[in-house]
Parts: sequence; C-alpha cells; structure tokens
Amino acid sequence: MAVQFCIVCGRGSDRSWNNSLTVGVTSYVACDFHSFAEFQTAVANLTKPSGPGDLNQDPAVDESQGA
Repeated sequence: MAVQFCIVCGRGSDRSWNNSLTVGVTSYVACDFHSFAEFQTAVANLTKPSGPGDLNQDPAVDESQGA
C-alpha cells in the first residue's frame, strides 16, 4: 500500500486509517489521533477558496503533539 498523509497533522503511514472522506474525486484521510470534527474542519478549510484573514503556517512546525 502507498503511504498516505493525514490532512490534519501531515503524519504519514502505510496502513489504513478509519477516517476517510471523498470530496468530488479527491479522497482525504486523517490519522486516528483526530476527531471526525477536526477532520471535517481540515477538509473544509482545504477546499474553500483562500481569502483575507487566512493564516499561512510553516509546514516545518510539527504541532501534532500539542502544547
């Protein structure tokens, strides 16, 4: 199986995760460390057009472990 990446935190894995959602022809996955609400929010934020007030986060910063 190919490596898949979590839409919420970017974690990668070669095993299947339970959280998956398809929007149009694109399928998104989230690792088991996130609630379905977090997953839906991440997908909604990814698929909406960008605009004023959006923040750009440095992808090198790993926030998956919390504060």
